Amino acid sequence: MPVSTPTTNPSRCWPSPGRDLKWSSSHLQDPITAFHELTTRVHLCIAEIQRFLELILAIINGTATGGGFSLALNCDFRTMTKTARLKQALTSHRLCLDVGGTCFLQRLVGLERALEIVALNVWISEKQALNWELVNRVGPPEKLVAETPSWASRLAERSNHAFTTVKQLPNESWNTQIKTQLEHERQGLVSTVKHFDGQEGLSAFLQKRSPRFA
Repeated sequence: MPVSTPTTNPSRCWPSPGRDLKWSSSHLQDPITAFHELTTRVHLCIAEIQRFLELILAIINGTATGGGFSLALNCDFRTMTKTARLKQALTSHRLCLDVGGTCFLQRLVGLERALEIVALNVWISEKQALNWELVNRVGPPEKLVAETPSWASRLAERSNHAFTTVKQLPNESWNTQIKTQLEHERQGLVSTVKHFDGQEGLSAFLQKRSPRFA
């Protein structure tokens, strides 16, 4: 997942291609180093998002799983089309959530709902995402994609000094917790990848077969 630099242009959209499967596959023999490298890059992206004072709006117009799911949770607002789906995905492969998912999921939906999403690894439709307050708006793809830049422009007009201060102060109150949690997340991800079940889950995912867990 590439690191993107935020921009004040409300019409700018970033695709979320997810994990580079070839990169992951080529590093399976040294998962600790590989996932330390991966999380280092991703944490730089998360830190940049948290420092950014303008509002960040995510348009989910497709399937967002794993890191793509967690990356969307980092944003201030999320819109989701009726054809899109969300799934955290990683725990079914015996891996820990990444990309700040352990920070933001509970903050958005509460502990009990977050545990349900993590434990059951269910597909989340646009209606369910709206009901669980994972997203702010849903709609038909053509309508939502067309209207979202206009909504983003209106939000950008509100991003004056007072408004950005209102955003900044709550974030500062828990930024130290985020840094600590991201390090715990890194250790958890490396630990699960290091374990037999994690390696089997990742191998099965790459090979598109059912995992054979111990």
